[in-house]
Amino acid sequence: MTTHPIRRWPGVLALGLLMACGDDGEGGTEECDQGPANGPMGSCLGDCTLNVCGDGNVGPGEGCDDGNTTPDDGCSAECTLESCGNGTVEGGEQCDDGQNGNDDDGCTDLCLLPACGDGIVQPGAGEECDQGAGNADSAACTSTCQDASCGDGLVWAGTEECDDGPGNGAGAACTPECTVNTCGDGYAGPGEACDDGNASNLDACTNACQDAACGDGYIQPGEECDDGNASNLDACSNACEIQSSTGFPNNAYCNQVAGWNPAWTAWELQVLSLVNDARSTPTDCGSEGSFGAAPPLSYNGSLTCAARNHSMDMGDNGFFSHTNLMGEGPAARLMHAGYGWSTWGENIGAGYASPAAAVNGWLASDGHCANLMNPAFTELGVGYYNAPGSMWTHYWTQNFGAP
Repeated sequence: MTTHPIRRWPGVLALGLLMACGDDGEGGTEECDQGPANGPMGSCLGDCTLNVCGDGNVGPGEGCDDGNTTPDDGCSAECTLESCGNGTVEGGEQCDDGQNGNDDDGCTDLCLLPACGDGIVQPGAGEECDQGAGNADSAACTSTCQDASCGDGLVWAGTEECDDGPGNGAGAACTPECTVNTCGDGYAGPGEACDDGNASNLDACTNACQDAACGDGYIQPGEECDDGNASNLDACSNACEIQSSTGFPNNAYCNQVAGWNPAWTAWELQVLSLVNDARSTPTDCGSEGSFGAAPPLSYNGSLTCAARNHSMDMGDNGFFSHTNLMGEGPAARLMHAGYGWSTWGENIGAGYASPAAAVNGWLASDGHCANLMNPAFTELGVGYYNAPGSMWTHYWTQNFGAP
């Protein structure tokens, strides 16, 4: 038998063995083969299949690839990123105009429809302000994105005391300036008969915002005096006219000062009025402390008797002291005048040529100021004496008391 050797063709066999994915030669079932360039980011994947949209691999020309064709999940079915500014409304976007830099054109650069509270002022939507989470009806920017203003009916904390909107007014509880209507602000509000906006009780409107009237303790236009009481038996009548010094105790001590110079009597009553005016407002008396407003004092004949006697004694006998030359102090003089007291006080002054000068001098002195403002006192007597040729000429005594 003749045998024949088997012939092999190495070249052909070698070719068949080397045809594999990744050899840069496309064949068999391969869709592609770019050799070393195969991979998840290339156009040909590692298994020699084409990198296409939807395969989960981000290939050339793809902005994303999440392996599905579901829209609004951040990656579109065309493998483009679904992002604000691409001109297409996607995902959680309410609008998308390409992020054109205009937040007042109906679509913000955040791809949201304009809304009060988004922190972006959109005048086209009627907004005057927008502080986002800082918007509040008590803030500078209201919950409707309007600038806070007096009259809008909303109380702007720290700036307005009140705001009743159209109810604001000069005679209302809330003024046109959105402040609470109070006595002294110049607006006659609820419960006020008047309000002239000043701190004077000596005009037609008192500090209590009531019309001035005879008997209120303040000398106002048309009044000669006002001793704040309902007695016709003293130096000031119920018609607020100066009359003789009636109402004095009928004793030798008081009889010597009963027939007093009418001009001096007028000055004494002016001091009473000025004292009551000072007591109507809080006053700082320095080292003696601060005093709140105190009720007005009433004229008292016995206290006036004691005050006049002491002023006359100082002027005629050339001394200036609370103790007279007989060694008697204020308590003894009040006893002579027949005044029964639970508490008393005394101020003296010399050289003051008018009632206002005397009262201002006492207010400027801590201890005298404290007497003048003391709420424990309810009555006052003032004595003025003019002694020409004496050291001081003008002598003043105030006797305070409470029965």
